[in-house]
Amino acid sequence: MKRAAILLMSAGCIDETVLEPVANKLDGIYEIASLTQNTSSCEPGAEVPRTHTHALAFLDPSSRELARDSVGGDFFIVSCASQAECRDRHSQVLLAGRCCGQAPIQFLFQGAELGDDAPDTIIEARLQEPLFVDNTCRAGRIDTLIARDGGAFHVSQKTSVVKTYPADGGDCDLDTAIDLARDAPCEQLELLDANVVEELDD
Repeated sequence: MKRAAILLMSAGCIDETVLEPVANKLDGIYEIASLTQNTSSCEPGAEVPRTHTHALAFLDPSSRELARDSVGGDFFIVSCASQAECRDRHSQVLLAGRCCGQAPIQFLFQGAELGDDAPDTIIEARLQEPLFVDNTCRAGRIDTLIARDGGAFHVSQKTSVVKTYPADGGDCDLDTAIDLARDAPCEQLELLDANVVEELDD
């Protein structure tokens, strides 16, 4: 899965709280109900072929201290072949103190700060690294929302239309990329729906 490089801060006002309690509510092992992807529009798409049946959601141990004192931190959702593999993966993450160098995964989502539009959500808005192609620059963004309602877990990841803009002497200006990406329309949509089967003890 393509990863983005630069975090864009939310434009809205975030409630004066910290990430850790919300991350603790979302931590868990989940059985996947559906994983869909649409690469041509921002509408629900077709089921993604996969053999992994479960997902592990957790706050990265290396950012727990940050999450305890601020709205930021690294929250991951990774696939597992089974509930038992998710349990083993979580133990390995705790032992290593960070994500995610364990067994191969089939998908990964990431959140980085508290959501400001709904309670108990974690979001991430990331700029895709500007690319210099054919004397122009290309940029876009990925927006991720992670939420849980009771035992139902939901992840939505939207990828914006890639924008092009003139290069400055062969360099791609980062501020220009950020400005263009903020208003770029959604082009692709990936959705994960799952149900909790096990809570985690960190």
